[in-house]
Amino acid sequence: MKKKHNYFLKLLSLLFLIFIFFYAMSKSGYYKSHITKDTILTDQKIKEFENDVKNGKVIDIESYYVPKKVNYSSKASSLGKELTIKLSSSLEIFFKNSGKVLKKLFW
Repeated sequence: MKKKHNYFLKLLSLLFLIFIFFYAMSKSGYYKSHITKDTILTDQKIKEFENDVKNGKVIDIESYYVPKKVNYSSKASSLGKELTIKLSSSLEIFFKNSGKVLKKLFW
């Protein structure tokens, strides 16, 4: 007797796991917090700071920071985000409608 392989169920489970992963990443703000924490102090700004200290100028630390702006988006992340949004709205519609159908069938 041959075993039946339910490929649809496996594919659906895989897509659901991918959805959960991307949804959690987008809601947790991981990338945004990582980018905001990452600032660099360049050699030029270090020399400028040292000269200001030698000359006795008023030092404002904010003028020496240069935020590192890195774009982490890619086609894969954009696709994942779009997939998450579409799947989320589809699941929301599905569950709303299935509730109505179950209510009509059993109540």
